[in-house]
Amino acid sequence: SFISGVGGIIFLLVSQPAIPREDRWKADRRSFVCFGIAGLIFVVAFVTYYEALGRAEVSLVTPLVFTSLLLSVLIARLFLQNLERVTWRLIAGGVAIFFGAVIVSLFRAG
Repeated sequence: SFISGVGGIIFLLVSQPAIPREDRWKADRRSFVCFGIAGLIFVVAFVTYYEALGRAEVSLVTPLVFTSLLLSVLIARLFLQNLERVTWRLIAGGVAIFFGAVIVSLFRAG
């Protein structure tokens, strides 16, 4: 996570000339609350992921983590109807990945 964050900051700083000057550091102050809440949720997600890896086998934890695609499709359909086009193929792909993770979790070796 640290390496990813530092890499993102370096990329942001290096790409400054590609962003128009008036939009470089423009932000709405009201968005900082949402940004902070999202950061806390991200931290909780990483802590629970690594705690799950410590308590269970990787072959069980990892497929369950990848069910987040189904959740993302559902959230996009519910809240981002105007921004994200959710097609039947996207929904079918999310459901297929979800059931694949369930099958792998149920019939894992060991």
